Amino acid sequence: MWTGRRPRARRKSRSTITPHIWEEPRFQNTDVRPITHWGLQQAEIGPIAAPGKYTVTLTLGGQGYTEPLEVRRNPDSLGTESELESSVRLQLKVRDDITAVSDMTNQIEWMRKQLEDEHKTVTGRADLIKLMDTIDTQLKDVEYRLITRADALSDDKYFQESYNLYQNFIWLNGEIGTGAGDVAGSGDWGQTETAIGLVLDLERQLQVVKGQYKTVMDKDIPAYNAQIRNSGLKPLETTGAPLPPVRQGGRGGGGQ
Repeated sequence: MWTGRRPRARRKSRSTITPHIWEEPRFQNTDVRPITHWGLQQAEIGPIAAPGKYTVTLTLGGQGYTEPLEVRRNPDSLGTESELESSVRLQLKVRDDITAVSDMTNQIEWMRKQLEDEHKTVTGRADLIKLMDTIDTQLKDVEYRLITRADALSDDKYFQESYNLYQNFIWLNGEIGTGAGDVAGSGDWGQTETAIGLVLDLERQLQVVKGQYKTVMDKDIPAYNAQIRNSGLKPLETTGAPLPPVRQGGRGGGGQ
């Protein structure tokens, strides 16, 4: 089962580049949008369970039920048992990496939404506006290494820049798992050295961004909150980002 979280995209009031996108039925009566891309939802499936015997547990009305389940290997698979188990471990790593990227993106979006709301209360206060713009820029510097500016538009017509960590991990998940779009997937055949190398390279990039995110959260946000104390502005909350909306099927697998 896919358990990786998904980032939300730009809030409604930030959508000045594509102002009519909010008229689409899939975005009406909502303040957040998922990142969309042709075929993206297909890449969110996985990880694939390795062949073997499992136990399915269901709790209903306070009572537990269990049933045995056997996952059989694909008869066309040429991978050994150890290769397929290694494939699952790699898919699990990528799933957890996607969750880490999504959690950071969602928290940054939540803080930037707070800044956006507070901007409306400080008309004419150049000193406060400068402080808010500075911390917003620091947040964007991290966010746009996790997702791209095009991702934030939630409009699958935009392909004008290379992917960042989120979409790179998502599409790699399709390649090493069940496939996505025009990607066949390799989950039933074991992983290649190339796939393992790509995961390790992306994880090295992720570790760098995690360090930058930690600096913003542990140093820059507290400094900003100290500077605005007694100004009438609310301090930035670094927890409590709302969960992203559940995505449903749609054209090309992106959005509802």
